[in-house]
Amino acid sequence: STGIRQNGELNIGVDEDALLICSRNLVNVPGFPANQKISNSIYTVPRADLYTVSPTLTNMSRFENLSLTTHGDYIRPASSIEQSDNKATFLSSGANAITGASTGENYIINVSNVKQFGATMATPVKIDFDPSKNFTWDFNYGNGATAPLARQPHPLGIFIKANSPQVVNNVVDIRGSLWFAHTIRLEWLSGDVSVAVAWYEVNKDRNELMQGGVITMPSTVMFPNAFEWDVYNPSIAVNKYGIVSI
Repeated sequence: STGIRQNGELNIGVDEDALLICSRNLVNVPGFPANQKISNSIYTVPRADLYTVSPTLTNMSRFENLSLTTHGDYIRPASSIEQSDNKATFLSSGANAITGASTGENYIINVSNVKQFGATMATPVKIDFDPSKNFTWDFNYGNGATAPLARQPHPLGIFIKANSPQVVNNVVDIRGSLWFAHTIRLEWLSGDVSVAVAWYEVNKDRNELMQGGVITMPSTVMFPNAFEWDVYNPSIAVNKYGIVSI
């Protein structure tokens, strides 16, 4: 943190080579709205430096003040149990540089030489994220639109604010794929709107969506006896056999 920038909303990942840290940077000066997003930062720390008698951050690499326009927002490190390759992968969600609102796009950011000081970052690459190329859904998802309030089993009908549509939780890097999930605004053909979870597998070398799906409670319009509950704010785990838990 500095007198101008606050490093907040830290997110941590790890692979065989490095500890991976991301932060969202917020303005802390008079005249700006409270917690106004201005940029993001990425830090990589060689794991070998943390396993010594006196752990050190001397070889930490810093990529600070990354632009929302070029690098997106909500940058998340991809955790991996794969063998060492001296690389790290990050996922970011597109954001408006002024408002921080989601653009419905996602990017892969690759960082090399993370086992030593002087890691290098490649230019972010947009994921080919057209679901119609790989599978068909019987509804539209909001293309970055903010989800409505989430319904819950509460006797007074109190709703919960759902997360923004960006990927804000963990990302898994395994067998050449990135796996992640996020909250979406789900628009049924019946006209009903609810909160749901979408999950994806993306080939990180081709930047291509491989498969995906949606987890949701049934629509009460289409199924009148369904519970009026929503699912949101997911996390995801994947093992080497391709078994996924959300």
